[in-house]
Amino acid sequence: MAAADSSTSSALPGIVEDVEDFAACYRSEKLPLVRFLMNHGATQHEAHDVAQETFTQAWQHWSSIRAPRAWLRTVALREFYRGLHGVRLLLTPSPTSSRPGLGQRPWIQVEDDRL
Repeated sequence: MAAADSSTSSALPGIVEDVEDFAACYRSEKLPLVRFLMNHGATQHEAHDVAQETFTQAWQHWSSIRAPRAWLRTVALREFYRGLHGVRLLLTPSPTSSRPGLGQRPWIQVEDDRL
């Protein structure tokens, strides 16, 4: 059995090394990436979802990524902002007035097209 393991490892050294490097990156960067996204306005749930999607993309491009931390943050932030396109804030007049005046604030209505 050990002979089979060593032959597999020697046949695929690049893949084994990539998997180990990726796993180490995932362990060290997942939570900082989630915190980074939350600092940019994501909820905890959104941050975990975006981080998972970002690591999926990272694995697909792993052999060409030279600066993993920068790459992850750039892609994650882009993904998060893309997800926000489905949310629109609409300012509507106060129900007591047809036009907001001094001392009145417009109501904020949130429309979420992401669902």
